[in-house]
Amino acid sequence: MEVCPLRKSDLRALDSVVDRFFMKLFQTGNIEVVRLAQRMFGFALPSFLIEKRSDKFYMLSSGSFTAVYLYCLLISYCFYNYLVNKYFHYQSVLSVI
Repeated sequence: MEVCPLRKSDLRALDSVVDRFFMKLFQTGNIEVVRLAQRMFGFALPSFLIEKRSDKFYMLSSGSFTAVYLYCLLISYCFYNYLVNKYFHYQSVLSVI
């Protein structure tokens, strides 16, 4: 769910399912009682959880992309230097012969 783009209406629909569950659980139609019960039990609505996880996902993915990019850049630079040194060393050996 973190990577799927959700509209506000989708998030409200998910929240309403949870709200209806709490209404049936506590046998009440009062949304204020439901919200109070959710706070007392430390229950977060799906819209809040998805937003929090999405932010974390994007933060981690952007950071790891940068790390992978820099790692690949370092490896390619080292490999390039290895090839250049090997080639020039081979050329210098041939010139001696």
